[in-house]
Amino acid sequence: MKAKVRLKRATARDADDYVRIERSVESPINLVTTNVDEARKEIENPLALVWMVLYETKNVGLVQVQMLPGKHAYLAEIAIEPTYQGHGIGGDVLRTIVAKMRRAGACTMSLRTHEQNRARQLYERHGFVVTGRLEDHGKSSSPRLVMSRKLQTEER
Repeated sequence: MKAKVRLKRATARDADDYVRIERSVESPINLVTTNVDEARKEIENPLALVWMVLYETKNVGLVQVQMLPGKHAYLAEIAIEPTYQGHGIGGDVLRTIVAKMRRAGACTMSLRTHEQNRARQLYERHGFVVTGRLEDHGKSSSPRLVMSRKLQTEER
């Protein structure tokens, strides 16, 4: 299945795929409540960078990053449709996002994930380490881990 994967900036026209992809990864610990109107707002939010993950010509995933004060990038979401998981797409996407945020001047990047999320191994392979734990984050009763990594030194 390994083929060229690329990212394209999401537009309002991608809102249906955004919701479809989010719902495809829904689980008891990852509840999805986003509707198409909310997806459009996320995509058009000037504080968020949203990309669709294309495998050949199909949207099979999405990534959302927020640039925060202090040269920090927050990986708010990375979702790959289950059919396309396990083929290196997530790793390709994460490498691309880390490089984009590094070029944008971010010094650190963090994310939140469930302790039992299979993607945790992906994050660890790409240099993320557990730096905290959130018992109550408002989305589900399952605690989340905060994972972070350096992108470049502060002296840049």
